[in-house]
Amino acid sequence: MHQRPSDRECYNKAKDALKAVKDGNRTVALTKHLQEIMQFTGAPDADGLWVIVEALLDELCKQRPEKCYVGKHPPEKSYEENLKDLELWPFRWQSSLLRREVYLKFCVKRDYLFLVDCHENR
Repeated sequence: MHQRPSDRECYNKAKDALKAVKDGNRTVALTKHLQEIMQFTGAPDADGLWVIVEALLDELCKQRPEKCYVGKHPPEKSYEENLKDLELWPFRWQSSLLRREVYLKFCVKRDYLFLVDCHENR
């Protein structure tokens, strides 16, 4: 039996997240991280943030998400009330868009992206 997530599952999660953002099915899941996310990405407003997140997810998909996955095996489940029991998908890669190492974490549920965190990798 293979350990979760498989390379294919990591790739598909990143693709699902990108599609959800493109389709407008997205939200910042934890408002406590919103300020830091806005500052880190340099987004001027909410619309600008999603343009940047879409570009980052596109970049991640091209970087081979299975190589960038930095989560547990199997993925951890969120304990946050509004994300209860959804799997957390953290990725880390060198972003050419933001010119630094990005840490991006999200949950995906039924074609909907919940952005959990996005900051410089620490």
